[in-house]
Amino acid sequence: MKVLVVDDDPIIRDMMADILECEGYPICVARNGMEALKLLRSDEHYLVFLDVMMPVMSGKDVCEQLDIR
Repeated sequence: MKVLVVDDDPIIRDMMADILECEGYPICVARNGMEALKLLRSDEHYLVFLDVMMPVMSGKDVCEQLDIR
């Protein structure tokens, strides 16, 4: 199961990725909504941790672009 961690705060993003990696999950990270969309459209992810409050494109905007609610 591939996990995508999306957060504009590098401390939170890295902490979540480290915890999930220690549990054995393969991890991808994105720094913003645009990076997340690119990864989500090009690769299959089974779980996404998505920050709601990000500049330029919020987590809600990412979900709307993917038509996920």
